[in-house]
Amino acid sequence: MIKNSFIFFFLLYSFTYSQTLRKEAEVLLKQSKQTRSSNLDSSYFYLEKGLKKAHQLQNDTLLAKYYFNLGDIFYEQKKINRAKNNTIKALSFSNKSNFRRGVQICLQRLGFLEKETNNYTSALNFYQKALKLSEKYHFNKSIIFLNSFIADLHNLKNDSIKTLYHYNKALNYSFLLNDSINIIDNCNKMGEFFRNNQNQDSALYYYKKGIKYASSLHDHQQLSMLYLNMASLLLEEKSLDLNLAYNYLERANRLIQPSKENDRYFIYNGLLALYYNYKKQYKKSLFYYQKAEEYSSSKRVSDPTKSILYYKISQLFLDMKNYEKAYTYFSKHKELNDSLFQIDKEREFAQVRTEYEVEKKDQQIGLLTKEKELEASKRKQFIYGAVALVIPLLLLLLFYRNRVKTQKLLNEKEVQRLEKEKALEQAESLLKGQDQERNRLAKEIHDGVGAQLAGLKLNLEDLNHELNHPELGSVTHKLENTFAELRSISHNLSVNYIQEHTLKELLTEVKIQYEKKKIFNIEMTLFPSEVLDTLNSFQKHHLYRIIQELFHNTYKHAHATQVLLSFTLRDTFLYIIYEDNGKGFDVSLLQKGIGLHNIEERIHALNGNWEIDSHPKSGTTIVLTIPQNL
Repeated sequence: MIKNSFIFFFLLYSFTYSQTLRKEAEVLLKQSKQTRSSNLDSSYFYLEKGLKKAHQLQNDTLLAKYYFNLGDIFYEQKKINRAKNNTIKALSFSNKSNFRRGVQICLQRLGFLEKETNNYTSALNFYQKALKLSEKYHFNKSIIFLNSFIADLHNLKNDSIKTLYHYNKALNYSFLLNDSINIIDNCNKMGEFFRNNQNQDSALYYYKKGIKYASSLHDHQQLSMLYLNMASLLLEEKSLDLNLAYNYLERANRLIQPSKENDRYFIYNGLLALYYNYKKQYKKSLFYYQKAEEYSSSKRVSDPTKSILYYKISQLFLDMKNYEKAYTYFSKHKELNDSLFQIDKEREFAQVRTEYEVEKKDQQIGLLTKEKELEASKRKQFIYGAVALVIPLLLLLLFYRNRVKTQKLLNEKEVQRLEKEKALEQAESLLKGQDQERNRLAKEIHDGVGAQLAGLKLNLEDLNHELNHPELGSVTHKLENTFAELRSISHNLSVNYIQEHTLKELLTEVKIQYEKKKIFNIEMTLFPSEVLDTLNSFQKHHLYRIIQELFHNTYKHAHATQVLLSFTLRDTFLYIIYEDNGKGFDVSLLQKGIGLHNIEERIHALNGNWEIDSHPKSGTTIVLTIPQNL
């Protein structure tokens, strides 16, 4: 009864503690997001604090969210590589917990980060993977955005066919979801796309669709802009329709508030003046051009636009034979144009002036030179003769010195190359000798001690069959366990055993051994799932020995309870992240023994590199980067 009560209260305490820890982690994540825009340091502090709690909980979904947000902060700090690494961790935990939405968001973020570093092909690959996942699990909002992002990338690569295809998909999904805001936005984009590509009919079609949905939402700002775009398009020579253009202008006029939207009222009056110009009602055209001038003070009306307005007004006055006004507005046009190009003209003038002064000085120098030519002729002949004698000697000396220096550098490089080859040969010989010794020990254990233990076990079983003694049975069982452990040690040592099994099978066996002894738990994730199948036997052998040594170091020094091991293939590199929650250490005080030395030699043999990140009481993280093809 007391025992059952104790178990009940222990389970209740564990559940309550876990729930409390989860709430604290979620609150810290929320606080980090709230302080992100105002104080990045505080946001990072909350994430670091919450990340430890998330690791205590061993909640993969929560860990994915934390690493994703860490990636956000590193991106804000312009640390793109650290942002990528944390997003890859988030992707790994999302895959592990089957958090599909997290996987999709991480792939989308990796696409964005690759685009930021102008890796458009890699960015497109990540976006397409995210899109495929969104379509599979019906993340419809993301489908709209991803198609738009992919269209932007194709547009950057000047692929108009694929650009149009993905803009169309974004618009179609907007219609499918009846998402009016995105429909209006995408209709505007499609209209601009076709207008820029000189396809007025298609541009009109999409503008009209945008107008329809903007009307249903009573979005006066978007609607007035669409009306003005329509009128502007209809007033172009290729699609001239004065009556319909005027109709859209009047609709826009009813929605624009002159006191608040001066820029749109400027466009309205300018287009209306153009309309009356086409109608050959020049007085009305002039009236509206001058009204547009009243609203040209808006910050959104550019100086080049004002210059065009003054020019059109001057031409109208010229047609009306009002030469004084025509001259006044043409002067404004010219003055504004002059101010726009003043810097360029000043630069041009300064360049001309500099060239003139240089030319003038050259002429003066030429005159002085001619005056002194007669006096200096004998001296020059002497100098030329001396130079003609000295230059070959100097060239010969320089050639000799250069040759000696080059030969010295070549000799140094050759010595370095030979030393490197010697060191590599020594390392390979050492590793080969270790493997041969491992094979010998494995054979001795298996054929010697193992065979003797197997024979002893059979004899004991035969003897116990007659005696049926329980303690003798227990001894036989322990002997069987000892034989199994010796067999496992023999397999771990044997190179032949490694060659006969895949790396995934070998690591799974090691995982089972450590967990069976209740030393620590091992979580292993692969992305993609077939990542280890691409390794050749050389890579498999060295990676197995490296990870074996890392497990042994964690067991021997770290006192950890949890080890996370992930393999991620990206581009042409295999990224291996090894993490434990042990006691950690100061990296600056690390002394490399035989084990770490062997790890370094194997990594160099794979043409890879590694980084160790550890702090006391904060666990250890090791990142290995190995090229996929040696």
